[in-house]
Parts: sequence; structure tokens; C-alpha cells
Amino acid sequence: MPVLRPTGDFVPFAAPPSTPAVTTTPCTTTGPPTPQFSYHDINVYALAGLAPHININVNISLLQAHPQLKQCVRQSVERAVQELVHPVVDRSIKIAMTTCEQIIRKDFALDSEESRMRVAAHHMMRNLTAGMAMITCREPLLMSIATNLKNSFAAALRAPTPQQREMMEEAAARIAQDNCELACCFIQKTAVEKAGPEMDKRLATEFELRKHARQEGRRYCDPVVLTYQAERMPEQIRLKVGGVDPKQLAVYEEFARNVPGFLPSNDLSQPTGFLAQPMKKQAWSTGWPMYAQLLIDLFKYLAPFLRNVELNKPMQILYKGTLRVLLVLLHDFPEFLCDYHYGFCDVIPPNCIQLRNLILSAFPRNMRLPDPFTPNLKVDMLSEINIAPRILTNFTGVMPSQFKKDLDSYLKTRSPVTFLSELRSNLQVSNEPGNRYNIQLINALVLYVGTQAIAHIHNKGSTPSMSTITHSAHMDIFQNLAVDLDTEGRYLFLNAIANQLRYPNSHTHYFSCTMLYLFAEANTEAIQEQITRVLLERLIVNRPHPWGLLITFIELIKNPAFKFWSHDFVHCAPEIEKLFQSVAQCCMGQKQAQQVMEGTGAS
Repeated sequence: MPVLRPTGDFVPFAAPPSTPAVTTTPCTTTGPPTPQFSYHDINVYALAGLAPHININVNISLLQAHPQLKQCVRQSVERAVQELVHPVVDRSIKIAMTTCEQIIRKDFALDSEESRMRVAAHHMMRNLTAGMAMITCREPLLMSIATNLKNSFAAALRAPTPQQREMMEEAAARIAQDNCELACCFIQKTAVEKAGPEMDKRLATEFELRKHARQEGRRYCDPVVLTYQAERMPEQIRLKVGGVDPKQLAVYEEFARNVPGFLPSNDLSQPTGFLAQPMKKQAWSTGWPMYAQLLIDLFKYLAPFLRNVELNKPMQILYKGTLRVLLVLLHDFPEFLCDYHYGFCDVIPPNCIQLRNLILSAFPRNMRLPDPFTPNLKVDMLSEINIAPRILTNFTGVMPSQFKKDLDSYLKTRSPVTFLSELRSNLQVSNEPGNRYNIQLINALVLYVGTQAIAHIHNKGSTPSMSTITHSAHMDIFQNLAVDLDTEGRYLFLNAIANQLRYPNSHTHYFSCTMLYLFAEANTEAIQEQITRVLLERLIVNRPHPWGLLITFIELIKNPAFKFWSHDFVHCAPEIEKLFQSVAQCCMGQKQAQQVMEGTGAS
């Protein structure tokens, strides 16, 4: 069941990265390893940004014997970074600043456009600062992480035996080696993010001179440099009055593409300062509605092209740029995507799965996501699972007043009795295939009924579960929609539910239970197949995948109560069966997936 992405290409399932093979590399390295992260992968606005990327090798003997020691890893890495980040950042910026300033002043002395000068300065400063930070902090980080780990292990084991001490040394060296690159990248990016504004301060006078000359109607150039260039420099390499030669600018662009310590990139944009500055002010939240509306307008503009998969060259460039913006927001401002996820998903066409996954994968920076692949994970026991997420979109505003009045009445008293029978016609706006339903109204209905159901369950002193969500007016509405809607309408309805499967919160928990309950209680296999399609098509595209989506699908294929592997649609074709098996192995591991499939009749 491959999925057609907006770009028109088929995307295979993206499996989680396998754990790197462990080597007995000592704590000293002879050269920088191959970069593991792109620049935008690392969130440097809090030490918690390290957590999602920390690598713990499950084959380390000490951690196999004492699993509780895994919690020492994050603390040790964060402590090492915290100790080194400020001195390394300050030293790197100080050294890079002097070099960069002198070269930029020389190269752009005859350029009257300060924006070109600023962009080039940022590109070069970004490169030099990252390189300086990398060579300064790598070895100290490696030793500091290893030392912190050994101290933490010793404190946890209290009186370790000689054999345990040997295991501690080996584990500390391996874990430090596995996570040194991450810690180094965190410090490098911290330095780069600080270097940009510092360079702007250093060149502020140069920028003002050019602005002042423009206001007076003249072209700026440094007369001393102009004289020197005319008298002493050969014609072939002489600076020209006006703009810097494109070949010279290409050198600065190359600085931006290859930042030391990070994967090469074609992204020539500046660090995220253009977003960070308004958002970091005390009243930063007041600017979020403006940013949200701009993104919504962008999605609305792209929607017709994405919906019809008609992307000419300009639209492809705009779409890729949109993905980049979302990646920056996901890594640096995840709360923004969390708070406005509903408004964004409301205007994104249903076939734009990758775009929607980026938004729904966001989770607050102060939260550490439980590993969805943990065996016997008790979702209902998580502390965050009863906390309602913040939604800053007025999702009930699209409901007609009479419709909402009847809806509220039905939820409280199950009247008017005709509400369910008329529900489909209230959601339908035309008979044209592909445009039959009011998608915004379906999305609003699903979220509103869900939030009312959660409140109803809490008022009875319970929490959402497969047993507490049943036999209510809320579930009557959902079951009616699953049965009464046609294939198009049901797909939109199930997508509206899947849009709430995000990070651990009360909405994710309730809608996960709802999706599984609808599967279990479906009166036809067609409904179960469509539920599977909605979940699966969001998993077989490239990462990231929302946490709630993963735990829902894992529960569906793993829990024998749902008899997932006995359904005909799982085995309808060899390639489909292999796809399901591949996804199961990625979600549960090859051995456990094989046991589950064989135990329930899968071939």
C-alpha cells in the first residue's frame, strides 16, 4: 500500500536507525569522525535538546547487567556540555571574529549593499566558529563524558567489584565515543547561534555607513581601499566598485554549505535568528498568532497544487522551502507547532502526509518522550497522559450555531433523536467526488466531541481507556460516522482522529483508544482496512513519525485481542503482506514480530 507524496514519488517505510556497531575505540581520537547530524537537527535552546539524540548501545554488558544505569547517560552528557559550553563558545567567537571581520571589511569595502555584506559575514562566521569550537571541545568532551559516567556508575553501584570496574571503564569509553559527536555539535551550534548577532554588532558601523550613503543618493565605497586597489592590485583580482563578484560570493556560499562537524547542506539560510528574536522577547507569545496566520496562508496557497499533485518547478522549490521552515520550527520552536497544530492540519490537504507528520511530531522541549518501542509500555501510567494539550485555535468557530446547539444537546441528553441520522447530510456539501464533505467541520466535530468525552470521563472520576470510552453519546457519534459515512467521508473522519495522535497527553490517549475501539467493534472488514490504511500511510513515509501514531499502531498489530494478522486485507497480495511484516519488524523487532505474526496465523 505505497503512498503518493506531494512530489509524486513513492516513499518506502523509513526504519529507525539501527544501533551502531560497538568498537573498542579508546578515548583519544586521531581525527574528526564522519558528521552524524545536520545543522537543524540539534535544538540548542535548552540542554534537553540533547535527549532525543543520545545513543545508548543495548549491547554494552554493564547496561545489560544493570539496566537502571541507563539513566546516568543523559545526566553525564548534559553535565559535560554544561561545563564546557560557555568557555568554548566565548573563545571560539573571539578568535573567529577577528579573522572574519578583517576579511569581510576587505572584500566588501567597495560594495554599497550592506545586506550582501551581512549575509557573507554570517556564512563565514558560521563556518569559522563551528570549526574553532569543534577542535577546541572534542577531546575535553570525550574525557569529561567518560569521567562523569564512571563517577555516576560508581555512585550507583556503591562498592563495585574489580570485574564491575572493568565493565564500567569499557562502558564509559564506548558511551562517550558514541555521544561525543552529539555533545560537540550542541556546543558548535550554540557558538554559531551566538556568533551571528555578535558579528552584526561588530559590523554595525559598516552597515550604517552604507545606509547613510544610500539616503544621500550616493554609492558607498571606502576611498582608501579604492585607491589601494587601483594602484597596487592586478586587474584580474582587483575589487570593483559596486557589488562583489559572483565568484567571490560563491566562496562564502561554500562556507554555509559545509559547516564543520555537520552534514553538508544546500541550505544557505541564516541561523534561526530571524525567528528567534521576536520569539525570545518577554512578550514573545504575542507574535505567535501572526506567524501562525502566515503559515496558514502559505498552506492555503500550496493546497491546490499539492491536492492535485501538480508541482511545477517554482512550486517544488516553494514546497521544499516550506518543509525547511517546518523543520526549523520542529527543532527550535516545537511548542509553536504543538499549540497551532489544529489550525495547520485543518488547511493541509489529506494527501500531504509528510507535511502533516512534521507538525504532529512536535512535543514540548521540557518533555522527554517515552520510547514507543519499549516492551510492555504502560501508556495509561505516564504522568503526562492526563494533561490536556494547549490548542490556540478556535476550532468550534466553524460550527453553525444550530448544529453546535443540537450537538451539545445530544451529548447531554441524546436528543434530538434525529441528530445521528442527519449527521452525514450536515457534513456533506456536494455530490462531487473528492469534494463531498466539509473537512473543516469534520475536524472540528471530532476534536470537540473528543474533548467533551474526556471531560465527561474525568467528571466520573475515571480516565480514558478501552472500557471507559464506551456506551456514551460521544462514542455513539463516532461509531455512527464510521458506519454511516461512505469511503471518502470515513477516510476524512479517521484522519481527523489520527491528527490528534501526538505526544503524550489526554487527547492522544483518548483518540488512540477511540481508534482501537472502532477497529475492534467494526461491523465490516472494510472499516478495519481503512483504519489500518490511515495509520500505515503515515508510517511508511520518511521520519519523523508522531509518538501517538506509533503507540497506536504497535498496540493494534501486537495485541492479540484485535486479531490483526488474521484479516484478509493483510494477506491480499504478497507485496502488501511483506510491507506489513516490514513495519511490524521495525516497530517490535524481528524476533517479537515473527512470534506475534506466527501466533495469530500470519504466514
